[in-house]
Amino acid sequence: MPQTHRTNGWLLLGAAATLACALSHHIPAAVQASHVAIVSTNFITSKDVRTLLHSAKLGVPDDEPMCLVILSGRFVFAGPPGQTNTFPIGIEVFDARTGHLLQSGGLPRAPEPPRG
Repeated sequence: MPQTHRTNGWLLLGAAATLACALSHHIPAAVQASHVAIVSTNFITSKDVRTLLHSAKLGVPDDEPMCLVILSGRFVFAGPPGQTNTFPIGIEVFDARTGHLLQSGGLPRAPEPPRG
C-alpha cells in the first residue's frame, strides 16, 4: 500500500508515491518525452487546478484534493496528420487520494498562480 499522510484533513499519497506515479506515467499522450525532470508537486483542490491550467472540470468536486505535477523537458505530441507539437513543460494531475492520473498534457510555459 502506498505511503499516505494527512494535510488539511485530506488523506493524501505520500511524496514518494506521488513521485513514483509521476515518473512512471511520463505523460501518456506524448509521442516522445525526453530530459524529463519534476519541477514541482502541488497538493491543491480541483478548482485550483482548473484555475491554474485554464482547463475544464475534471469530473470531481471542486474541493477534491489533487496533486499537480509540473515537469520540464521536451514533450512531443501528435498534431494534425504528419505534424507534431513540442512543449518545454509537461503537466500531470493526479487524484491525491488514489493516485489515478486524471489529466496530462504540454504547455508552452509553466502555469502561474492568479494574481489578485
